[in-house]
Amino acid sequence: MKKFVAFLLSAAVLFLFILVAWYIYIHYYTTPTLIIILLLIVTGVLLAITTYLRILRDPSKVIQVSTTAIPSIESGLIYATITDFCNKIELNEGQLFIAGIPTENGVHQLLNADYDKLTDQTTLNFTHKPDSGKKAKWQLIISGVTTVAVGDEQFMFYGFDQLHVKTPAKDVILAWKGSRLDYIDRTDETTYQVQIPSGEPTVAFDWSK
Repeated sequence: MKKFVAFLLSAAVLFLFILVAWYIYIHYYTTPTLIIILLLIVTGVLLAITTYLRILRDPSKVIQVSTTAIPSIESGLIYATITDFCNKIELNEGQLFIAGIPTENGVHQLLNADYDKLTDQTTLNFTHKPDSGKKAKWQLIISGVTTVAVGDEQFMFYGFDQLHVKTPAKDVILAWKGSRLDYIDRTDETTYQVQIPSGEPTVAFDWSK
């Protein structure tokens, strides 16, 4: 039933654009209007596809990231190459934010950062120190990242191909596919879609507090 409703609504959206294009074609037939008509039809197709996919989206498979969970972005961030970042990084203690993964209490201590040019992978190793309980190792393996936003008391990753997060409790892959961020739980191979507020990072490490 849901697929049928999605099909009807997406078809209605497309029909509306075709109707407008047909009206323009009948009453204003010129070469420039043909270009406008083509753009209208393409736009209608894209909106129809978007409408169809949004209706079919399973809300239980969507992870919404709140702005309150993301560290405030410093002004005057600079963008460093991944090689320079790994060579000059400071091993600070602070808060680690990863889109789609709940923020843990306590702090994270950055142990090292390494970039392998051959595999195009950046590895960040942390020790998580909870407010109570045992310390735990966290590892982030990032593929396809070219630049890092760096400030006085934080660094951030916005785009990359894939991020593999390994912790004692989680084995997760975050993968950017165009404008969509997929969250893949490797324990059961379930895939979710992560929605981040516009302009916010995918990974952030902040040691301002």
